[in-house]
Formats: sequence, structure tokens, C-alpha cells
Amino acid sequence: MRRNISSSIYAGVASHKSEPGDEVDIRSYIAELSGNWQPTKWVRLGAGVSHYRQWTEDGLGTGLRRNKIFVNITLSGGEWRF
Repeated sequence: MRRNISSSIYAGVASHKSEPGDEVDIRSYIAELSGNWQPTKWVRLGAGVSHYRQWTEDGLGTGLRRNKIFVNITLSGGEWRF
């Protein structure tokens, strides 16, 4: 029986400029760390954590922050048909 372990790191940065220039400009970033373990051929277990932040460039907004912890289970079968 083969068992697989994998991990990943993800980061992204985004900037949104409005037209015309007197509109709100928004910047954001996200960072995520996750991992998977496949104990059998048909089940994969995963878990991770992510952080997201968004703010305006004019300093008038309060911004947004979100932290997320997630767990997932994936079932797969080579012969399953629906």
C-alpha cells in the first residue's frame, strides 16, 4: 500500500485601481499553508490555515481581515459511477 504526503504554500497580492482616479483604490493579500495525507488509495485528508487582508489606499476605510482554519476529506474511487 502506498501512502502520499504533500504540502503547499501559497501567497498572493492584488491591487485594484478605480477609474476615475478619485474613486477608492483597494489592495489585498492572502497567505495560505496547507497539507494533505493520503493513507489509502481512496481517501485523502487535508488541513490548512489562511490569512486574508484588504484595505483602502486613502486610509478612510477600516479594512477587512480574515483568518481561516480548514479541514477536508476527499473520497475517490476509480470505479465509482454516478
